Amino acid sequence: MKNTLKLYLREKKQETDDTISLLLEDTSGQIKLFYAGQYITLLFNNESNLVYRYYSISTPPSLLPKLRVTIKISENDIETEKILESLKLNDEIEAFLPAGNFYIETSPNNGKNYILIGVGSGITPLLSIANQILEEEKKSKVYLLYGNRNQNNIIFYNEIENMISENKERLSITHFLSRPEGNFTGNKGRINKEFIKEFLTVFSPAELEKTDFYICGPTELVEKATEAINSLELKNKNLLKEYRTVSIKTVN
Repeated sequence: MKNTLKLYLREKKQETDDTISLLLEDTSGQIKLFYAGQYITLLFNNESNLVYRYYSISTPPSLLPKLRVTIKISENDIETEKILESLKLNDEIEAFLPAGNFYIETSPNNGKNYILIGVGSGITPLLSIANQILEEEKKSKVYLLYGNRNQNNIIFYNEIENMISENKERLSITHFLSRPEGNFTGNKGRINKEFIKEFLTVFSPAELEKTDFYICGPTELVEKATEAINSLELKNKNLLKEYRTVSIKTVN
């Protein structure tokens, strides 16, 4: 297809029971740059149909020519299951260049706080953003609020723990589990407006004025988090949000 590029599948990894990551490589070098937080459109042939899928990139731009997309398979999404099962290592996948308005532009001169709020697969662009900040802004700090159903549903758990161990002074995570199992001692329930408002009280007004917020998840989370942040009435607020939905387009 015109204006597309070819990527090659280098790794297929099961992240959780219902989430799979694809590590793709652009051997042509057509992807010169993308911004952390953006998505890429992949094209798959499924039977007689051409299926467009829009997936957030979960790795930072520094990993190019490789990039990773992470896919959560919704219940009864048989089409996605078929597509993923059919993929084999080194398969060629057609794609469009990365795009999207949910992204970060970093600067080594920045020294600010970033608060990232996500649920489930909403972690995918946020992980790319967090890595980009940690790589490029040595004076900045990242605070991640991350919600899931239970311990087994936490996407990138080990990867995030490694990031924390390597950036102890600049990265922290607060987990929320709506249906925890075993002896979980963290936050139980969903990320809500009240917790976000309480969490933000640890920052001084001056710190909050130079804090950027990124929210990615279902409508309820995005709206409640936005309400909590807006209640602070910050003058210099930078708030970006992305609603996490299933993005599918099929062409006969």
